[in-house]
Amino acid sequence: GNIALYHATFKNHYHIVEYLLKKGVSPNSKSISYNTPSFYHSCKTGDLKMVKLYLKYKVNLKKFGKNAYDYARYNNNWNVVFYLEKTMPVLRKLN
Repeated sequence: GNIALYHATFKNHYHIVEYLLKKGVSPNSKSISYNTPSFYHSCKTGDLKMVKLYLKYKVNLKKFGKNAYDYARYNNNWNVVFYLEKTMPVLRKLN
């Protein structure tokens, strides 16, 4: 499930990601090759729809939130940055 989730996220296949999450694949799972959560890719590319999907399925923002936020900021994906700030206000205090 982890590899499928990562590849579906990487290819922006929203419905496949949603299906995998519904079937119980953890939104916190990491890619074996990159050792990063799939959620990071959505933040990095600015895919707000996918970010919202991961948040719906309870991606661990305490564990991954700061790095995901940094990925979004570094890549100038302000829609994701502002959404994460709204979702997790403590992020504003870290910068």
